[in-house]
Amino acid sequence: MHETSSLDLQMLDIISKALNSPKVNFDELAVKIYDDLNNLYKEKNDLVNECRDKGKFKNLTKDQFVFSADYKIRTLGQILNSIKIDDYSEEYKEEINSIRNKFAHAVLIHDNATGRDYFKYKEEGITFDEELCKKIRKDIIKHKKNFDDTIRVLEAE
Repeated sequence: MHETSSLDLQMLDIISKALNSPKVNFDELAVKIYDDLNNLYKEKNDLVNECRDKGKFKNLTKDQFVFSADYKIRTLGQILNSIKIDDYSEEYKEEINSIRNKFAHAVLIHDNATGRDYFKYKEEGITFDEELCKKIRKDIIKHKKNFDDTIRVLEAE
């Protein structure tokens, strides 16, 4: 995964440099991208409105673009409160989702002085070292158990 994060950063660097270059003209491409994005957002907006108007929340949950992780976590919180289980959704958001997002954008760093390889998220961000990986594993196990317990309660109804 670190390779793709590094490549993404390099691609953004290339784009940034090219945006300042008189040799590259983005006018035609920019118009196409603006149009594509407007069409995509209109399509997704239409889906949201249709689901809302017809009371089809279930259909909304099937669209991964619209029904993002944040909405899944908020929905989980509602479920937990409804079935009278302690709401662990915010913990999940911080301990799993936030870490996953940071790790997806972390870059592999090699420390020449120590010979150690580790992942780093932004300059002011966190370092994905052995200790953090142990904590992440512990949190994954905790939330797997939370999910299993929640499913058991839902299936018992």
